[in-house]
Amino acid sequence: MDYQYEFLDRWVLPATPDEVYEALVDFDLYPKWGYPGYQFGRRDAEPGVGCTGKLVVQGGLPYKVNFDCKIIRLVPLREIAIAVEGDVSGVKIWTIRPMAGDNTELISDWRCNTNWVVFRTLTPVLKPMFRWNHGQCLNTAIAGLSKYLSSNRERKVSARPGHGGVASAGSQTRID
Repeated sequence: MDYQYEFLDRWVLPATPDEVYEALVDFDLYPKWGYPGYQFGRRDAEPGVGCTGKLVVQGGLPYKVNFDCKIIRLVPLREIAIAVEGDVSGVKIWTIRPMAGDNTELISDWRCNTNWVVFRTLTPVLKPMFRWNHGQCLNTAIAGLSKYLSSNRERKVSARPGHGGVASAGSQTRID
């Protein structure tokens, strides 16, 4: 299938693959770590293949994108493939790769078409602006994911008996 938009983004997150996977496989968690990029998230079943849900996202432009989601493929701790339908249609694949030092490389491969007639019509002219908007939304969300993962890790370490300290959370790096 030919897509109007293909986005490939990479980051290094200060968390283990299982921590990243748990945050990404559950649509309910998206607004907890990804707000204001992810404005709303809901899942209709326990996370797994066939789980459906709804997400609402907003970047730097004054419009929101609504879509229904369905997990179509899972490789636990490695990959989550999500089909979307709504204002946009396509497939989002999160790839999770372990790295040294309890860090994780996260790759977002998002291929989609807009279903808004005016956006489809304006795509040839406004594609750079729509790409910028995607970047605003996703970079904000991933910065929030990094903080969310670091905060969860700090709570786990300080909750262990004999541990009053806080774990080093590392840093987020965007790789292009």
